[in-house]
Amino acid sequence: MSATLDDRRDVAAIHPLRFWVEYEGDAATPADWVEWVKKGDQFAATTGEKVSRAKRDKPVWDALQPYYEAWQRGQAAPINGMPLDAAPFMTKPLIEVLARVHIRSVEDLAAAEDAALAKLNIPGMRATQAKAKAFLDAQKNLSGVASELATLRAMVEQQRAEMVEMAQSRDTLAAESGRRRRTREEVMQPASVAE
Repeated sequence: MSATLDDRRDVAAIHPLRFWVEYEGDAATPADWVEWVKKGDQFAATTGEKVSRAKRDKPVWDALQPYYEAWQRGQAAPINGMPLDAAPFMTKPLIEVLARVHIRSVEDLAAAEDAALAKLNIPGMRATQAKAKAFLDAQKNLSGVASELATLRAMVEQQRAEMVEMAQSRDTLAAESGRRRRTREEVMQPASVAE
């Protein structure tokens, strides 16, 4: 895949294989380079380019930037999204096969191109991709429910605090007026009718 292609819909599906430094000209000027492959490409056709050139191509740079920054810090390449081994519908052998074609997260699997998945020749791969999409949709829906539940819990706690404050105010007023507060049993007891 080249950075000059007009079709940008699959640029986010690239994965850097390696970064390195080359010295240009008088060997005093270092330049960072990157080599990447399209996720899901079992033939591993790669593209190598100077990082400075890749930075000028926003969709390409958006896909490469987190990996480049991790490389500069000396850290392992980040996994963008939920790792496949955390997904309940994935198996170890399938995770290993997908890792070879640089599909390492549920989001990568959900966004993978049909053509790339078809080339893997794994039975049920489209169904697994559908599970990944459904899983992500469910996670998104659950996050909305969780935030609503948190809001409702906060409201209940606030109402409880207000009720305690009101009860304390009632007790204070009753004490100031010199009246004894009736117990629940006294309140519930029917008044005797004068004979």
